[in-house]
Amino acid sequence: MKLNIKGFVFDMDGTMFDTEQISVKSWQYAGEKFKINIPLDFMLSIMGLSSASIRKLFIEKYEGINYDAFRETNVKYAMELIEKDGVPIKPGLFPLLDTIKKRGLKCAVATSTNHERAIAHLELSKTLPYFDAVITGDMIENGKPAPDIFLRATDAMQLPPNDCIALEDSRNGILSARAAGLVPILIPDMIPPDNTMCSAAYRILPSLNEVLSLL
Repeated sequence: MKLNIKGFVFDMDGTMFDTEQISVKSWQYAGEKFKINIPLDFMLSIMGLSSASIRKLFIEKYEGINYDAFRETNVKYAMELIEKDGVPIKPGLFPLLDTIKKRGLKCAVATSTNHERAIAHLELSKTLPYFDAVITGDMIENGKPAPDIFLRATDAMQLPPNDCIALEDSRNGILSARAAGLVPILIPDMIPPDNTMCSAAYRILPSLNEVLSLL
């Protein structure tokens, strides 16, 4: 397969930023506050899903718990960790973004995170100016693994999906990118790739540093 790459679409949490660890800590913290045990497997299974999907799965699993209050506690603690230590950047992010910019390629974010929180993280990390578009979970009807968010991102960049690389770390994200017709590159974070993820990915790379070799 010969690549004719004209654009990149980045997932944010777990791909650009090492925030999945923060997410796990904040879920554990909120779980302790609400006196419920939240298994790591459950936390990993919802990574990459839309807020609406996470809400539905949580309510099904923890009937009787006020999800809105739980989420407020969860998000507040995560933001406190980020405000204290900054947004943790994944190795190779800035060299890759600089190369994309120098080559005149287009670039977008496609994240399940809501718009307000995504923009805050992008501004704090000083990465927002690199992107032509930021598509968030609350801007689409169907979240990952549906293709909607990646199709919206490529449409915003005015590029055909098959001319764009999608960079993802999660199962839901890589399936979404594949369904949308982008070239899906899997950079695993907390979730070890299973057979489905491996089949969906065009390449599996250890970090963002290796993405430059595809150019």
